[in-house]
Amino acid sequence: MRVRRPLLFVVGPLLVSACALVADLGDRTLGEVDASADDGGGAAIDDGATAEDASVDQATVDAVAPPPSYCEGIVLYASFDVTLAPEHGGASTLSLGGVTQSPQGRFGGALSLVRDAGAQGEGAAHYILKGDAGDAGPVWPEDLGSVSIWYRAVPGGAPNPVLYRPVATLPPDALATAGLAFFVTVNGRTGLYQNGADNIFTFPVSAMTPYLRSGEYNQYFAAWRKPDGGDVPTAYIAINGGLGVDYADSGASYPDAADDAGELDVPYRGFTRQPWKSQGSPVALRLGGPGGNAAEGTLDDLAVWNRVLSFEEVAAVYLAGQALGDICMLR
Repeated sequence: MRVRRPLLFVVGPLLVSACALVADLGDRTLGEVDASADDGGGAAIDDGATAEDASVDQATVDAVAPPPSYCEGIVLYASFDVTLAPEHGGASTLSLGGVTQSPQGRFGGALSLVRDAGAQGEGAAHYILKGDAGDAGPVWPEDLGSVSIWYRAVPGGAPNPVLYRPVATLPPDALATAGLAFFVTVNGRTGLYQNGADNIFTFPVSAMTPYLRSGEYNQYFAAWRKPDGGDVPTAYIAINGGLGVDYADSGASYPDAADDAGELDVPYRGFTRQPWKSQGSPVALRLGGPGGNAAEGTLDDLAVWNRVLSFEEVAAVYLAGQALGDICMLR
């Protein structure tokens, strides 16, 4: 197994705030959770204090409490609760094929994709479009960024589903890529591709499956850094917080990588230094795809950052148990 240098992501003790969900992460986690929060979540009230005093004090605390670090740098957010348009970032949307809004999401509503053989491209694709200069901002930062999305697949879906792909062109023009795509399955592998044939950072589906909840929502995280010829990671991945929780009796064991030179390469968390390239600048972020690339199922709580999140932050997002729109006040 290849191992990593602690360059950008330090796999250390995971600190989760008093309001976060504290979980037993097991032997293959990012580290121990700091559960030293006080019992009451705030200062004690004197016997003579009134309920109104307590209310004012708590309101003051809530007003000055800083948001979690993972709220910094979000340039695109879509909850899909009542509409397919994003609440933060993006200018407009374009849907092709079986694309609808569903009330059954991970947090409230969701984007539902069902492959439509009668539609253009015989698929289901939802595009979040970039605005004009100075408009809603980028939907996909070119140089570096991160993305998190929750996905629940329907059984027997399309053969090579892709969760998302940044694109440099829109239909009916031929596809031009604008960054890495996340394929749920293609050629028996799962992970990041620059097109349908060239994998950048992937794992066998059989190795990934034990770390996914079958029939339920799973969190898919990835990040990217434009290759510059230096010895730095270029692509990152984390599944269900990157915590390494095995939901199946796989018998496999992937201990945390040693602090050494190389790459971190385990099915639920890792990074690579392999270079990749785009075919143009992003004009949209496509969810799902045409033909066999339609990710049949529901997608929820999409967020894109203009920076690379640490593995600790990814785990905190996963463990929060709330929509990012609520935690980071994006709607």
